[in-house]
Amino acid sequence: MKRKIVLFANLLVFIGFLISRDVAFAQFVSKNEINISGVAFSRFPVTLEEDGNFAKTPQGAAWKNLVEKNLCWSGIFTVKNSQMTDCDAPDKTSERKIMLGITSPASMTFEFFGANKTSVFQKELPLFENKLNESTVIDTINQLTELITGHRGILGTSIAFTLKQPERKKIIARINTHGQNLTGFYTHPESSTILPKWAPDGKGIVYTLIQKNQSKIMYYNFSDPPMALADGNSLNHGGSWFPNGRQLVVTLSKNSNADLYMLDIGDLSLKRFTSNKSIETSPAVSPDGKSLLFVSDRTGSEQIFIKNLMSNAEFRITFDGPKNSDPAWSPDGKLIAFTRTVNKTDQIFLMDPNGENLRQLTDAPVHSEHPSWSPDGNQIVFASRLGSDFKLYIMFINGTGMRRLTSTVAGFNEESPNWNQPTD
Repeated sequence: MKRKIVLFANLLVFIGFLISRDVAFAQFVSKNEINISGVAFSRFPVTLEEDGNFAKTPQGAAWKNLVEKNLCWSGIFTVKNSQMTDCDAPDKTSERKIMLGITSPASMTFEFFGANKTSVFQKELPLFENKLNESTVIDTINQLTELITGHRGILGTSIAFTLKQPERKKIIARINTHGQNLTGFYTHPESSTILPKWAPDGKGIVYTLIQKNQSKIMYYNFSDPPMALADGNSLNHGGSWFPNGRQLVVTLSKNSNADLYMLDIGDLSLKRFTSNKSIETSPAVSPDGKSLLFVSDRTGSEQIFIKNLMSNAEFRITFDGPKNSDPAWSPDGKLIAFTRTVNKTDQIFLMDPNGENLRQLTDAPVHSEHPSWSPDGNQIVFASRLGSDFKLYIMFINGTGMRRLTSTVAGFNEESPNWNQPTD
């Protein structure tokens, strides 16, 4: 029956009838062409072309470069003959193309053609005083990404991080995927704020407030003043959300011992998860809410453990290196990014949830740490030392395509990034 439907759809295309989005999707994408998870992820190759009017437009080359940049930064596309690092599609690329055109002095067109040379996606992009607003390019490529993959595009989403400005307290700031719109969250002038984590719905953030004699885990929903969820000494810090957005796993120090607790943000109740003389930190709840990663020094060095929240069984999953930290689940739960110290330098690694299939992503003579996944699992944002400061960088999950996210000057220090979900 399925084969008959496909044949009938092809017949409709052949005779020029309008095709539906689902049929179009089946015609230009196959499971062998794009894989949006895993280390061996592949990107969708396209040819970027321009019609005669577009090519004659003085600003056309700049507009084309803007489109190409965003196709690459989406983490989904490669472009034939691209000049961008790690974005060039194979020479055999394909009949699938994006055509840029000019329809009037006030608009240009962005049109995607599938393998059968049929137009399956078209959008008008407005021009204002011969200028193309990048936000419209971002929106267009995000829509095309969702059509092809079924997942919302990540271009323009926000990354929260800890920002230390010269002679000021640490604050929580955010910036978008293009290094634009750098802003601070709610500030506490006399205190430092660190370790931001977006709520699963992207409509709130948890962070740690550091005061003179104590720290507090805070929640801020962007409309009401931040509220304290838990307080204690300096070992207390915000942790990881459960998928339901109602509970967190946090590190709390009680009786001078740091352990992991589940904290309900509604009634502020606590449930203890670990009870050891060691220090347990850096919790990370799995996307399905059934497993918990954390860092413990119970074996004499900082190593990563995994706890089954159904059975309460715990297993150590790192055994090499003097220090392993910052574990982060991929959105599909199939990979773990983390930081490992190698030759006295911190580097970003990937591994499977059982600790096997280790892959090193960074290999520079400077520290790289605190990896956080893009919502689609194709990219990682992390902090890396530049001179005496840490700055934020983004790379694809095979370690290629590294680019600096921020453009802050020397003296600004950026740490602990956390990538937000696309939201309406």
